[in-house]
Amino acid sequence: MAEEIVVRQWAKLTKLPKHSSLDFPLFMIPIESEQDLEKVLQDSFESRQFILKHSTRCSISLMMKSRLERAHPDVEIHILDLLNHRDISNRIAEHFQVQHESPQMLVIQDGECKAHASHTSISELNLN
Repeated sequence: MAEEIVVRQWAKLTKLPKHSSLDFPLFMIPIESEQDLEKVLQDSFESRQFILKHSTRCSISLMMKSRLERAHPDVEIHILDLLNHRDISNRIAEHFQVQHESPQMLVIQDGECKAHASHTSISELNLN
């Protein structure tokens, strides 16, 4: 209940709709299972998919998440909480042959990683 109140208060401050039980705007879709990751891969054959590997303990990661929320509220971004889902992060690194970094954004199209960036370089990726 307290978490729900905090989420609602944060939503008011940022003026972005939120997932009811998570601290992510509605356009940020959590990856919490292998099935979620498989769906991202399947969807990448229809349209580009974006994966943000995010650490809630890293100030740079928090800064980049906030920048993405403001700059791209119309772009769906799949967000992976690294602290709770390191196994999925390892699978992403292995599958796409991209060295793990945090924060890190991957652009997935046709089942392949077409581009990736980490830290403040994430801002340079074309998400449109």
